[in-house]
Formats: sequence, C-alpha cells, structure tokens
Amino acid sequence: MATPQTPSISIGPGSTIAITGVNGYIGSSIATTFIKAGYHVKGSVRDASRCVWLREYFTKLLVSSDDASDSKSSHHPPRGTFTLVEIPDLADIDAYVPLLTGAASLILTTTTASFTVTDPAALIPMTEAQILAGLEAASRNPVVQSVVLTGSAWATHTPEPDVPKQLSTTSWNEDVMRAAYDEDWASKGNAADEEARAARTMAVFMASKVVQERAAWDWVRRMRPRFRFNVVLASTVFGRVSEPASQGQPSTAGFLAMVVNGSVEEVAKMVRPQWFVDVEDVAVLHLAAAVRADVDAERIFAFSEPYTWNAVLEVLRKAYPEKKFVDDLEGLGRCLVEVPNEKGEQLLREFGREGWTGLEESVKRTVESLKLI
Repeated sequence: MATPQTPSISIGPGSTIAITGVNGYIGSSIATTFIKAGYHVKGSVRDASRCVWLREYFTKLLVSSDDASDSKSSHHPPRGTFTLVEIPDLADIDAYVPLLTGAASLILTTTTASFTVTDPAALIPMTEAQILAGLEAASRNPVVQSVVLTGSAWATHTPEPDVPKQLSTTSWNEDVMRAAYDEDWASKGNAADEEARAARTMAVFMASKVVQERAAWDWVRRMRPRFRFNVVLASTVFGRVSEPASQGQPSTAGFLAMVVNGSVEEVAKMVRPQWFVDVEDVAVLHLAAAVRADVDAERIFAFSEPYTWNAVLEVLRKAYPEKKFVDDLEGLGRCLVEVPNEKGEQLLREFGREGWTGLEESVKRTVESLKLI
C-alpha cells in the first residue's frame, strides 16, 4: 500500500510512529501497515521478554518487503524499521519517554481489559488514566504532530437486533453507562446469577470505552494541544492475524474460530448482529488519521457492513464446501443500524484501497491466517 503523494501528508515515510499495544490483533496490523509504507515503528508492550517474537516477525516482514520492492520497481518507500519498547504501566506518563523520543505520531491502541469485573470503579478509572497519560506524554514531546486513539463501536451504541438506529459522530452509548453504573445491581440478586454477571461485566467493559474516549476529547478541548487528535471507531474486527504462532486466536478473530469449530450458539449469545470491519482497513485508517494534515478532530467510523453469524456460516460453506458446518441459528435478527462510514471509505480509497473489505474476503483471511481449515 503506497502513501499518496499529496500536499496533505504532513508525516511522510521515513518518520517514526509510536504504537502502544503493538503485540495485539489491531496493534500489530497497524505496525505492519506503517512499516510496509516506509515508516519507522516504535511499539510498546507491557513485558518485552514475552514479546521477543515481534522483533522476529517484523525482521521477516522487512526482508520480504525489500524483496518485493526490488522485484517490482526502483521507486518504493524508504525501508521501515521496528523497535520494541517496554511500558509496564500505561498510566505512568514518564514511561512513555523512550517510546515517544523522535516520534511524529502516537497511536494509542490499548488499555487494560477485563471481562470479569462487575464494579466499574475497579476498571474504568484505571483505563481512563492510561489514555490520559498517553495524551499528556505526547503533549510534553514537541515533535509529536498527531495522536490517534483506537476507539470502539461500543462507545456509540449497544447492538440490538431488529432495532433501527441512526448513529452520528456525536453518538454516545448512554444505555451502557446506565447499566454499568446501576448502584442497585447487586441488591437485585444479580451477583449470584451467572447470566446477570456476564451482562454486567460486558457492560462495565463497554462503558470503559465510552469513558476513555470522552475523557480524551475533554482533555483535547481543555488543553488544546498542538497535535492533531483523531479516533478510529472499530466495529467487530475480522481479518488476517499477524503471527498466529505467538498471538493465538486473538480478540474477535477467536469468535470465528469458535464458529468454525461448531460453537455458534455460544458466540451468538455474546455477540449480536452488528457491523464488522477488516483489521487491515482499520490499520490503514489509523495511518490516514496519523499522517494526513487535513484529518483532525474526527471520529472515523471503521464499519464495513452489517453481519450475522448465519451470514458468516454462509461464507464458510461457500469457501470450504468439503467441511460440514452447523445449521443456521433461528431468531438472530438483523442489524438495522445506519452509520456515517463515508469518511472512512473515502480515506481508504485515497490510500490505495478499493473501499471496504467485504465480509467474505475478511472471513477467509481470518480462517486462512489461523489455519482453521
């Protein structure tokens, strides 16, 4: 993927990009995209000793990129590089110094995640502090020109089958905030109910995404930093996993693995019909939000198309007719949410993509990268 040579590019190839959570599903794909475009990447993890594989992965990527460039044309981006940085505590502002030294942009892809916490006070303030620490650290570095936050579709709404909704760039998930902060939750006898606990922990996690992003926008309005700030709102992410041998079946890619293995009902209970996006599209949108001088103060909806698990099964049956898959589920409903995803598609096209990656291609990329079949 080539970076467009237009006057609106303020951070060109050869610049350094700092990425937190570079070992993650989305973080590693973002790093891959920047390196292929000729950028130097400094990626942070909490424990470098457990992420040595990243150096090996990106070394192989750089070699293969060089070979491809040499075989195709003498006109190719400068060679990117990768540096691994350890940040044990993302709420420690000073810990960002080695990551941000020389960096033109900071990509905040991660905070602490938990699906076992029923008390919002045990998770949400911590994750908010981690995002604010990243912003504050960037503001102290005079060379940082942009900060991009990996946001979540769940910060805008809770998926509800067959319920029409129209989202906008000002949409916030107030319903999940009420659910997460319901002070009477425990007194209603929910603590001993497994389904109620699962719903509560999911609400707390989703609410953390609302609070993190709101806190970031509030900080930007108050502090008026010199850098540009954008959020890429990712819906359910499918697509190629960077290094399955080390990452396993990460995040939402793992849901597809469960479907392939026949656990569709279990997945459907956790994830209702909603929009999806391919991880490589998400990565390109982070690149665009970071390097384009004319992209500022945007909530970019990374939403490709609505899907259901029955639609995923249909893709699998067509792509892999030799394998037997479970029958479609009844009563799933459909996602009737309308979203303003035009800006995202425009940026993808301007950065050499053919618009959004479709569900069929994304599902196949996931399956093939994980060698599920």
